[in-house]
Amino acid sequence: MNKLLFFFFVSTFSVSVFSQKIFKTESETDSTFFNIKEMLNRTEPDSSDFDFQQSLAAKPGFPEQENKITWHSWLTNIPKDYVRFYDIATHTSFSVYFSIAASTAFFMATDNHTWLLQHGWYKSSNFLRQASDRFGEMGDGRTQFALTGIFVGWGLLFKDERAIRTGSQILQVTISSGAFVQVLKHLTGRESPIVSTQPAGEWKFFPSPLAYHRRVPAYDAYPSGHLTTMLGMIIVISENYPEWKWVKPVGYTLSTLMALGMVNNGIHWYSDYPLAIFLGYEFGKIVSHPENYNSDSEKDRVAFNIMPYYSFTGTGLSLQLKF
Repeated sequence: MNKLLFFFFVSTFSVSVFSQKIFKTESETDSTFFNIKEMLNRTEPDSSDFDFQQSLAAKPGFPEQENKITWHSWLTNIPKDYVRFYDIATHTSFSVYFSIAASTAFFMATDNHTWLLQHGWYKSSNFLRQASDRFGEMGDGRTQFALTGIFVGWGLLFKDERAIRTGSQILQVTISSGAFVQVLKHLTGRESPIVSTQPAGEWKFFPSPLAYHRRVPAYDAYPSGHLTTMLGMIIVISENYPEWKWVKPVGYTLSTLMALGMVNNGIHWYSDYPLAIFLGYEFGKIVSHPENYNSDSEKDRVAFNIMPYYSFTGTGLSLQLKF
């Protein structure tokens, strides 16, 4: 139990550290407009037509942006998410990367011990087994899609533009961050605890797609897509509804319980989580502020460039790192 409390503290602290990144917005001079036209086919338009050509400047705490939300924004904005993430990833402070690497290394050193201990509790307690399985399911996409439907449905029913925007962005962050994590999983090929063949799991870098999909748990542990999409959703909701002060405390607590549950039932190692926290936070910020999100401050940042390399000894890629 002490180990569970310790991880709860570390996880919460990690989220707090990452949330200290400097976030800048443009001056509050622009208004946001929605342009969803002719939602219902009527023979005679009346005052109840669903037009959404309204400014959201009066709504407290609503994130400013220059673009308009349409029915396909959740899909067409995804390429821009990756462009912005590249900019952020290449201009993030060195201390953030050091924190991710150090915490990952620490957890890797204890992964096998914590997994064996907690999985023993999982098998011996019916309550813990059921609780772990239920919490672990929160990040599998069903929660995100359900909340997308709730927000969009509420917005359409009560003509609430902010709710529609929030639902669209939950779907967007789930797909964009989830797809990015899948690429990393296919590159790293780390074994999940439940199928591990060596302590802390074997890393089978660049596995073949066929082998991956034949036996997914043997390759898809790192990083955690559950935690990435869960945190991305929490950030989106909290940024759209800053007056809801309970969203982050409740969301981070549920995320921690989910992370504990996935270690208990053998889906993830603790070292799968630090990078997932960073990804979830960044994608959440990018999606909820599509026009106004700036990368880390110019002070104390790390920047890198990858360029083709050629010499008499051969060809390859050169990495230039500045910090």
